[in-house]
Amino acid sequence: STQKNRHNTPGQLEFKKFCRYCRKHTTHHEI
Repeated sequence: STQKNRHNTPGQLEFKKFCRYCRKHTTHHEI
């Protein structure tokens, strides 16, 4: 599951982690 995400869009993982930490700074794709 992680390999596919990393191969697909490494940037998505970054934005996902951010939202998980801040939960409010997720204004990239979780709009």
